[in-house]
Amino acid sequence: MEVDVPRLAYVGQACFKCYARSAEKKLMRCSKCKRVHYCSVDCQKADYKNHKEICRALATLLGDSSVPTPSYQTSTREELERHAMKLSYATISHMGPLLRRNLTTIEQNLVAWEPRCVLCYKREVDLNPDPKSSSKSSLTPCHCLLSFYCSEAHANESKESHTVEILENGLSQCDLNTQCNRDQYFQLDARKEMGQSDSNPPSTPFVWAPERIKDQYESLLKYEPLVGVMKSIDDISPQWRKWFEDSGCPFTHVPTVMRLATKSLTIPLTTLYGFDVLYSKPEFGPKLVIHYIGTADFEVLSGGPAHEEIAHSIPTTKTLDLHFIGPELQAITKSMKSSKVVDMEACPTCQQAGKTRIHTFHAYKYHDWVHSLGDQYTKPDIAVIFNSGIHEEESSFAPTIRLLVEQGIPTIITSYNELEVRQDLAAVQNSVKGEGGVNIVMEPKRNPWKCELGHSEPCGQRGYYFTNGWTFAFSGRKVG
Repeated sequence: MEVDVPRLAYVGQACFKCYARSAEKKLMRCSKCKRVHYCSVDCQKADYKNHKEICRALATLLGDSSVPTPSYQTSTREELERHAMKLSYATISHMGPLLRRNLTTIEQNLVAWEPRCVLCYKREVDLNPDPKSSSKSSLTPCHCLLSFYCSEAHANESKESHTVEILENGLSQCDLNTQCNRDQYFQLDARKEMGQSDSNPPSTPFVWAPERIKDQYESLLKYEPLVGVMKSIDDISPQWRKWFEDSGCPFTHVPTVMRLATKSLTIPLTTLYGFDVLYSKPEFGPKLVIHYIGTADFEVLSGGPAHEEIAHSIPTTKTLDLHFIGPELQAITKSMKSSKVVDMEACPTCQQAGKTRIHTFHAYKYHDWVHSLGDQYTKPDIAVIFNSGIHEEESSFAPTIRLLVEQGIPTIITSYNELEVRQDLAAVQNSVKGEGGVNIVMEPKRNPWKCELGHSEPCGQRGYYFTNGWTFAFSGRKVG
């Protein structure tokens, strides 16, 4: 499993080995690929085994005329963004044959987050096309360190759009960049305190869930009047803050910790939110069955003990039966020597209340798994598809969507941003033809229970996206 790399390292503002920031140590750029930076010869040598292949490939492409030469003559930001994305994809496609393998996530990110001027989108290689040119960069970072300018004139011209204009969560691009850096380095510092090194697997998120079991189920819809945005980079959305306060969280005075905790809590809370919007008055029996469809590491690794919050929130449920279904689970299921059914260790509170949680893993597409069960298949109480990307694999997802609709299974779907959620909705509707179409219970909207940790858009694009950022829900076919 790959190690988490802070965004600052991808843009040359932190050492690519120890992640020391440019404000802490003087950084030296790799003279060959001109993309990664190190704070010392020792760090460069220590990272050589990981870096050498991608270094050669990047250095080769610096003088490779087969990579399209970028044109910055277009006038609109949208055209420049599309061109930057097309160029990044072209670079990645050219690097595969050079490496004779697929690029790792870290290598893809190194291409996607290559620094660009926020106004004209020029990269260092566009400003200094000579591979033998000075080791000094021609791009100057903003004080947020994740955005860059090729000239003082471009810095002045883009100042309002970068530092004043509000994008997501009530913050500007500059504020979101600064918050992103703080959150990532808070995690890194915590890992160091726990004695973890960059050779370990990525640290688990700050997993916190209330230990109490509620006396009765309380709908998350009660927080709807509070749904809003942050007031500053040292804040969290008001509905999340109120939920943490109501749940007895001991970290309400540290917004960064609360934001980090939402990485795991977004899973159970979005699931519970699905019950609230799909059932007019949810009634829970002693056993609750949930199917997480298209499952990847996110649901399995990020959720962890936080899944228990579902059991904590529903006092009448004694058995929480969670099924994780998706082809990407093959690596996980192969590592299981015996049964793919796991009785999870319950927290002391759940043990005392006689509650159990079962995780079952199925490395199949959902419709294939259902058909393999035949008459033994039983419908879940709810189906959840996180960060689905349905529009990107519409033909592959279509049989699953049709099955969910025909079976009348209440389903909630999330996406990273508004554009994707609307594309996913269109893909769902295209998958189900005939009388009435899909019964959309909740139209696309911002998910109040999204993860509060933002991810900057690649290829120099403005904006941030969020895990489980947007959502919609459907149940069966439209009647009448």
